[in-house]
Amino acid sequence: EGSTASGRYRDVLTGDVVTIGEDAVIALGAWDYVVYERLDTGTSSDRSGESEPETDDIAAGPTLHQNYPNPFNSVTTISYTLTQPAAVTVEIFDMTGRGVARLVDGVRSAGRHQVTWDATDAGSGIYVLTIRAGNRQQSAKMTLIK
Repeated sequence: EGSTASGRYRDVLTGDVVTIGEDAVIALGAWDYVVYERLDTGTSSDRSGESEPETDDIAAGPTLHQNYPNPFNSVTTISYTLTQPAAVTVEIFDMTGRGVARLVDGVRSAGRHQVTWDATDAGSGIYVLTIRAGNRQQSAKMTLIK
């Protein structure tokens, strides 16, 4: 009959794009959990598929560069590049999805930008860094070690 979940998806944590075909067999380990946003409808699904490079969607949006240093102790630098001026939000979430910090919230010009996160008051752990520019989003993981 085919899968009703077939289509293109983007991993909300890594930004990787995958395609799930009608005959896809989805297998995750006992403790694995992946959340994908469906690209053609904007809905989410917790299914996994095979990776497929997607260049035009990613190139048109913001480019989030890995924070430096990573892992870090208290302070890290985050940089991103915009291909055109856009309303930008840069946020940090803990692994439960709770917002920890909003570092950028406003219109930024095209080009490379940097912001520093002082995590002195945050606990050790893995955090998710997310940038939204227009209707595009990218995320990366950061590790805070104290």
